Amino acid sequence: MKKTIGFSIFIALVSIFACNRDFDEATNEAFTPTGVEAWFNSTFKSSKEWQQNADSHNKQPDWSNGVYLEKDGLEILEFPLVENKATITVPVDATTTNQITKKVLDATLSRMLIIKTKTNEMVVRKLYYLPEYKYLLSKGYDISECMLYKTHDDFTGLLITKNWNDEVLSYHKVKNGKIEGILRKYDANRCQKQLAQTN
Repeated sequence: MKKTIGFSIFIALVSIFACNRDFDEATNEAFTPTGVEAWFNSTFKSSKEWQQNADSHNKQPDWSNGVYLEKDGLEILEFPLVENKATITVPVDATTTNQITKKVLDATLSRMLIIKTKTNEMVVRKLYYLPEYKYLLSKGYDISECMLYKTHDDFTGLLITKNWNDEVLSYHKVKNGKIEGILRKYDANRCQKQLAQTN
C-alpha cells in the first residue's frame, strides 16, 4: 500500500537514525522556530558534523518560514534552505537535454529538517525536491508550494535526503504525492549524472 510523503519519510528518517549517530542532545529551548534557531547556532554549529563540512557557512536556513509537524513521536520543523551550491544527481535518459536538466535543477527545492526524537535528541537533515520534468511543466516551473507536511501534495519526482555533511542517505521516487519506493542507497559509482546547482 502506498504511503503519503509525510508518513513514508518519517519511517525513512527513523531508520536513518539507527545507523547514523550524528545527532545532539536538545537543550531546554522550546521546539519552536526561535528555540531551534538558538540550538542550531549554539550547539549544532559546534558539532563535528558542522565542522566537517567546509561549505557550512554558505548554507542558510530561512528561519522565518518554518513549518511544524508531529508524527509518531517525532517533532519536525522544516525550513527553506539557501545554499550557494549543492551537488544533485539527476536521472537522465536519451531525451534529456542540458536545457531540461537546467530547468529541473533551477526548480529543485532545498529544505532543512530539524527533528526532535522521542529521546529528546536533535537531528539535522537536508531534503531536496527534484521534480520530474513533466510535473514541472504542469506547474509552470514553480513547485515552491511542495512541502513535507502537505499530505495531499501532488509532488512527482525524487525526494533526496542528505545529512549536513552532504552524504546522500536515500532517494525516494514520488508520484502524485505518494512514495513509489526507495530507488537505492547512494552509490557514487552508479550515479548517472551530477551537476552543481547554483542559487
